[in-house]
Amino acid sequence: MCSSDLFSTLGTGASGMSASSSTLGVIGDNIANVGTTGFKSSRAFYVDMMPGKMGSASGPATLGRGAMLGGISSSFEQGALTQTGGVLDMAVVGNGLFPVSAGGESMYTRDGSFQLDRDGFVTNLSGARLQGYQAEDGVLSSNFGELQLDTGPYPQQATSTVSMAATLTADPDITSSPIAAGTFDGTAAAMGLTELSDAADYDTSLTVYDSLGMPHEVNVVFEATSSTDWTWKAVVDGGEIDLDGDGAPDGEPGQAFELSGGTMSFSGTGDMVAFTQTDTTTAWNWGGAEPFTFTFDGGLDAAGNPTDNGAIRVSGEESSLTSLSQDGFPQGNLVDLAVQPDGQIEAIYDNGQNRVVGGVALVTFAATNQLERTGGNMYRATFASGEPLVGNAEQGANGSVVSRALEASNTDLESEFIAMIKAQRSFSANAGTVRTADETLQELVNLI
Repeated sequence: MCSSDLFSTLGTGASGMSASSSTLGVIGDNIANVGTTGFKSSRAFYVDMMPGKMGSASGPATLGRGAMLGGISSSFEQGALTQTGGVLDMAVVGNGLFPVSAGGESMYTRDGSFQLDRDGFVTNLSGARLQGYQAEDGVLSSNFGELQLDTGPYPQQATSTVSMAATLTADPDITSSPIAAGTFDGTAAAMGLTELSDAADYDTSLTVYDSLGMPHEVNVVFEATSSTDWTWKAVVDGGEIDLDGDGAPDGEPGQAFELSGGTMSFSGTGDMVAFTQTDTTTAWNWGGAEPFTFTFDGGLDAAGNPTDNGAIRVSGEESSLTSLSQDGFPQGNLVDLAVQPDGQIEAIYDNGQNRVVGGVALVTFAATNQLERTGGNMYRATFASGEPLVGNAEQGANGSVVSRALEASNTDLESEFIAMIKAQRSFSANAGTVRTADETLQELVNLI
């Protein structure tokens, strides 16, 4: 072996040491980020260096010159999910990444540690804003941009429909009907609420809401005129109503004021066959609110058509209530947020209402492992990765969103430690090559 070959061997061993050092650097990075949310481990791969030409007894031959770093790629395999309880913590199960805007630049991340800033924007811990779809009146738009949630109160809604499901007895007391002779104008001459309740063949009550979201107790009373014919009235306390339009209550407290009433008729099998409703003609209001009217849903409307929720019928059982509901509610304040698997963000209010306030978008790439790491758990698109493909969660290959959870690093410590041992041994072996070549050169020098 000539001295040039020995010098070449030094370079070959040095290249192997460099490759092993790079491998240890990648492994160290993976291990250092074993606790980093959404971290994707990397792998270094190597190629052999251009071999040199040399003569041999059988003709020209090539001699390898060592190894060089071919590149470092990231593995986007799914990491384990950890439940956190964080309101806007999110994890992706599948291929998608969260798109964020950092300093006006589009970036991408698997780290779903998000929170609301003071302006209602959804941001990560570095202040980058999550991008998605805005919602208006509970409906998602197709406009993609920085996601800002409406955290204001949910406006009140006046009651417009009262629905009731009940059984009225087929054996009522029809010997007397004091309600038929009563007055229900909310004045001192009107029938008292307690007296009305005692006189009715059946009664119940519920809370309704006016246009200001103020609650009001409504009593619904039923009086039989035969085993299959009934009258009904919806009444309120006269002490709550404004009769002269000055905005102040001026009825008589404890006396009944009829909002609406009508009749119901039933077939021989107990099913409702006719229904009427007539609102009071007396001018009245709840102070400061818009005029109040409602539709009573008991199974049929005034035209005899079936309704959606009501179901009042007659049977030989005692009168009983199955369900009673109304569609009004007071103003509600935001108490919680919930992210659905399809990325829709629902706001939950203390008035029992929910509504969609935004939608999380997910992004995929033709070659995800070609994204460029930028630090802060974020990536940048490159020519090699392809253009970002924006879509909804649970759409195509985007994956789904898991709420109140984060994706852990996908670093496999066992594999990393095995790779570390191999890299260490490789470094030692290449160092041995350098050392041997050096000693051989020293012998050659001594001979000279």
